[in-house]
Amino acid sequence: MRLLIVEDEQNIRDLLKLYLKKHFDITEADNGRDGLRLSLEQDFDFIILDMFMPEMDGLEVWRNLRIQKDTPILILTAQYSEELEEAGKEADTHYILKPFSPKNVAAHILQTLSLTGS
Repeated sequence: MRLLIVEDEQNIRDLLKLYLKKHFDITEADNGRDGLRLSLEQDFDFIILDMFMPEMDGLEVWRNLRIQKDTPILILTAQYSEELEEAGKEADTHYILKPFSPKNVAAHILQTLSLTGS
């Protein structure tokens, strides 16, 4: 299975990879623009998307991606917003507030994929 991590903080990407590398072939992007480009050019089974990033924020990436694909997304954010709640109501979009447990993130992703049959 293929996973895209779109997160500008290297230490968070490294932590997530540590918990997810045995389940996924992982691709990384450190800004929103590259994350959107990768997610549109390639097929991923799941995307982890940070909310506040350089070049393009997570909501903008999410909105543009949803026009063309319905890949399950987990949004990571340090701040709750109404827009985020709207995104959470969309099919296959969930969010987790930072700080987070990488073990819980991994469990959430694997459970989501097992429910969707991916």
